[in-house]
Amino acid sequence: MSEDILVRLLCASELEAYLDHMMRLDGPARAQRFAAGVDDHFILSHCLHMIVSRTSLIGVFVDGTLRGAAELEVDDDGATGELVMAIEKPWRGRGLGRQLAAAAIAEARRRGVGAIRIDIEATDEATRAIALGHGFRSQGGRRTVTYQLTLDGSSRDETGETPSSRWWNPFRTAARSA
Repeated sequence: MSEDILVRLLCASELEAYLDHMMRLDGPARAQRFAAGVDDHFILSHCLHMIVSRTSLIGVFVDGTLRGAAELEVDDDGATGELVMAIEKPWRGRGLGRQLAAAAIAEARRRGVGAIRIDIEATDEATRAIALGHGFRSQGGRRTVTYQLTLDGSSRDETGETPSSRWWNPFRTAARSA
């Protein structure tokens, strides 16, 4: 039986699904995602931060349930972004990370981001393969290695503004109207 897989941006009404996904992450996945062991209270705080952040959330749904997510947090100037991903353990090794990374790169291009960086533990072969497969290049590091992908930045207008610098956050808007 084939699984129905959908990768797309998350909207404000799906913040609870994002929280549920993050709560299902096991201890090692949480430590890898946040570079430290974190508890449920930290996860809740992180998810609430999405309401006021400039982060694009991209989710991968398997049979209608959010099983993985990528966060693309864009710096204030809109020039660079940081990519982080987390996939629930039973769903790893199925190509979902590759799909999330592709969607995050497309979102960065749409937002006019000039470069994306991702920090990967030196022992994380799977995420490193995903990054290299999408053209990221190592910027160095020992225990954690930073990889960067330079994008064309063609979405910048004549003033140098990007869609990111004028970005509207659906989570922030929903919070104000609640």
